[in-house]
Amino acid sequence: MKRIVLLVAIGVLISASSRGQIDKDLKQSYVSAWSKLIPTQLKIQYAGDMGFLSLGPGWDLGKKRRWEINTFVGFIRETNVSPTHITFTLKQTYKPFRVSLGEKFELEPLTAGFYINKVFGQYFWQRLPDRYPKGYYFWALNTRFNVFLGEAITFRFSKYLSGDTLSLFYEFNTNDLYIISAINNDYLNIMDIINLSFGVKFTFL
Repeated sequence: MKRIVLLVAIGVLISASSRGQIDKDLKQSYVSAWSKLIPTQLKIQYAGDMGFLSLGPGWDLGKKRRWEINTFVGFIRETNVSPTHITFTLKQTYKPFRVSLGEKFELEPLTAGFYINKVFGQYFWQRLPDRYPKGYYFWALNTRFNVFLGEAITFRFSKYLSGDTLSLFYEFNTNDLYIISAINNDYLNIMDIINLSFGVKFTFL
């Protein structure tokens, strides 16, 4: 009888120990999963068909950090005929390779990607207003699909912000509406449908 009680006690202890390790591993996996939601960078972009100025967090993806996802909130400035409008942009960037320029600088000679931009406000509609005949416009005025090519140069901090970097970039972009408008339109050339934008990226993780 004593032997049976002893075996049961040992079994309970082993089970409790295993469960504790499982709980610890499970907790660690949850922490690891949630930590991926923490942004690794912050970007500010001027122009680019996403507003006058846009700001938002981003995430580096992949083992070599060649992919980025960014979200932006921006604004379109007020004009004589239109109030200020808020914009939201979801952007995907791919950086196929980097070139080291010494200890502190790094060049990304090619960046490419796409982004979806939405403008909020009464002048940018999703569905065709009643004042227009059916089929007059077949596109939503408040949503644009953009593609871009660009370049970036990065400075690596070495002292007070060791491990962090600051990048300057520029991009050429166009969108679905520009491309459709240029097809079979002899009055539009390539420069009429391409825009130039600039930006700054601070990477802190």
